[in-house]
Amino acid sequence: MNHRKNARMKPQARPGQVRAVGILAAGTALLLAVAFGATANTGEVRTWSSATGTYKTEAELVELKEDGTIVLKKKDGSLITVPLSRLSDADQQYARAQSGSESTPATAGATRSQPRNTPAEVEAEALKCRTAKDAVLMYRFYMAKPDLSDDQRATAEAALEVWQKKATDNLVRVGTQWMPEKDAEKIRERADAKIEHAMELLRLRNGELARKTLEDAAKLDPDSIKADFLMGIVYGLLADNDQKAQQHFERCLDREPNNVSVLNNLAVTLVFQKKYAQAAQHWKTAAGSAPKMKELSQNIGSLITMAGSPGYKVPPRALEDLSLTYEDLISNHGNPRPTRIGFVYTPPYGADWSEKQGGGGGKTESVVVSSGSGFVVHPQIILTNRHVIEGASGLLVLDPKNSKGEPLPAELIAISNELDLALIRCKTLNAPPVALVETLPPRGTDIMVLGYPLGPSFGTSLKSTRGAMVAMPDASVDNMCLFDAITNPGNSGGPLCDKAGRVAAVVRAVTGSVGGSYGAAIPISEALPFLRKHVPNLAAPMKEADELDWPSVDAKVSPSTVLILSKEDLQTDAGVGDGTR
Repeated sequence: MNHRKNARMKPQARPGQVRAVGILAAGTALLLAVAFGATANTGEVRTWSSATGTYKTEAELVELKEDGTIVLKKKDGSLITVPLSRLSDADQQYARAQSGSESTPATAGATRSQPRNTPAEVEAEALKCRTAKDAVLMYRFYMAKPDLSDDQRATAEAALEVWQKKATDNLVRVGTQWMPEKDAEKIRERADAKIEHAMELLRLRNGELARKTLEDAAKLDPDSIKADFLMGIVYGLLADNDQKAQQHFERCLDREPNNVSVLNNLAVTLVFQKKYAQAAQHWKTAAGSAPKMKELSQNIGSLITMAGSPGYKVPPRALEDLSLTYEDLISNHGNPRPTRIGFVYTPPYGADWSEKQGGGGGKTESVVVSSGSGFVVHPQIILTNRHVIEGASGLLVLDPKNSKGEPLPAELIAISNELDLALIRCKTLNAPPVALVETLPPRGTDIMVLGYPLGPSFGTSLKSTRGAMVAMPDASVDNMCLFDAITNPGNSGGPLCDKAGRVAAVVRAVTGSVGGSYGAAIPISEALPFLRKHVPNLAAPMKEADELDWPSVDAKVSPSTVLILSKEDLQTDAGVGDGTR
């Protein structure tokens, strides 16, 4: 959000007046503002969240089934079925309360059954991927299932051979067409040129010509949000058609569910249609991802003010959520209080824009594939973080001895309820267990962290960084130790090693601000009760060991440190995270 320019607003119109609009277009930055003029109330739509909080969808509850799944109805009328255990605690409680059930259908830590797909369904997933390499990965996940019939496996192998050829040729998808990356790039450049021209037409305040130009751009590159985002602006501001604006912003949201600029602008169009509850949910979601976004406190504060006027009825639950969100933005994140009532559109940015500004979160069409790290603690058994594998419908492990080889299938063994830990089994992995140690290196001494930061996008070879222990376990940080070795998303679940090549802790998180970050890790002493419960033959931690040089520490632990790929179906969670855990 650092690159976003502040929006400007014209003087406030009195309630009942026609809204005023101010526009300034420069390059790809639009500064837009609208004074409010909305009334009345509509029905509430609930936002459902995954257990990790990463994925969200708006839907209403239809049924909680006896098998522990929940049926939700989305705004377009389509039905989705989700395992209740994959929803947030609050959503689980809500569903049980509405269904008159207080029991938990699924037991935490139990092995989760993976959905049975047909080769035709997997092919449909593959056809929605952005690249042929992603499609190959979809088939790898599918063929890792242990319950495939001979016919299913034969069909999948034949399809995989076709996709591997496309991946070798580096084919990517534009719409429904598959082509070399260089050809796709030419099409995107043509679409971008039309979008730049449309921006100029907007500056000249010719909305109709801009709309036609943007439609041409959308036809050229139908997977991008750029043209639809700007068409939402055109319809919402220049054409004064909020329903059309809503349609275009919802298309953007379907492609980039975490794009906070899309979420904000969609909420603005909903307010002008008096759909206050839906607008509140989008602003709440955006605030969770971008609490420093100044436009959110302006817009939320404006809706709260409007709700206090006679005749302006915002649903009580939505108003309560807005109040808590607004308090958090003002009190905890220092956002400015609005000085006038007005709803502000934010400029376009995200994964789809050339400037790559801020939290876009483009999605791999039908599934999300994220990654993390782990290490072998017993033959074929890998310890990692719970959040690396939580909600996964498929798991793959990359053998560190063959980083260019095929990923190996894995299955979940257990999840800890108390700690961010999980165990998975990979029956085809031939890697030695690491040596564990209960005692952390003293504060100020050197340590080494191994893992796969930023996932496959940063290469599939193992990375190691060195640093020092900064702090011993503290209750204020969940009894984790702190260290200053460079860690990034994707390091989660990896080993923290002492000078003897023993693993002393499990890397969990990165805390602090950029430039002053500390890594955090769960000490092995904290993890041992969980390990011993699920790995009865676990080797005892080492008491004494000779110190090694750091290259020898790397050589000792690296054969046991693996990259974990986790697949989550978007049929059950309409959203996508950053791809690394």
